[in-house]
Amino acid sequence: YQRRVHGVRWRAGALRLGVRGWGRFFYLMMHPMGVLYAVSRDSVLAGPPPTTAGQSWVDAPTTRRVGTTGWSGFKKLFFSPSGDLFGVRWNGDMYQGPPPTDSTTAWASTRVGSGFQNYKFIFFGPDGLLYAVKDGLQESGFFKGPPPTNPDIPWLEGATQIGTTGWTRFRFLFFGPGGDLFAVRNDNTGFYRASPPVDIADKWRWAAKKIGTTGWSGFRHLFFVSGVVPGEAELYGVGCN
Repeated sequence: YQRRVHGVRWRAGALRLGVRGWGRFFYLMMHPMGVLYAVSRDSVLAGPPPTTAGQSWVDAPTTRRVGTTGWSGFKKLFFSPSGDLFGVRWNGDMYQGPPPTDSTTAWASTRVGSGFQNYKFIFFGPDGLLYAVKDGLQESGFFKGPPPTNPDIPWLEGATQIGTTGWTRFRFLFFGPGGDLFAVRNDNTGFYRASPPVDIADKWRWAAKKIGTTGWSGFRHLFFVSGVVPGEAELYGVGCN
């Protein structure tokens, strides 16, 4: 588990945090209030992120078990800027609810959308809009719009297309501090940063600044964390071990 503001040789200057075993979690998500959520097949854990090498986050007294089985039924899990948890099931149904707090009760969520089974990326921007990259035979591209509230109304009807093809070539796509969009290519040839596109004519890849080279394919999760170092947002990378 690594930490530090990214750069071209980010791993060389990063700090190693925690111990091995993060590969058991298929989702790691940062709540806007700075709580790390880790989802495995049989549990959901929540607590402050680790701050030192050798620290067992799973066994830390500040880490709590807030969920049990059933979470493998979701293909996507992510937080909104307001702190609600959103989940997309394998059949494409989207659910919304407060994050779980008790391992003895089921997640109290509401079905708010449908048709999301063919999206590679789904995440929120700091503007509260939902951003999604669709990889389908009939429709593909990068879209943004208000989060869905009615599963009977297709989300794309109220969304704006802000990109065409090529977005599925990224391994990671996420927002960082200041509202910039960050992307890591599938072929391990670069890490890029730029303001998000605003319409379909934007050539984001050509406008983006290359901020990293190779080696990023060795990470299973990449995300920013604010508040561990006062006034800074740092990049966390979790390897595949």
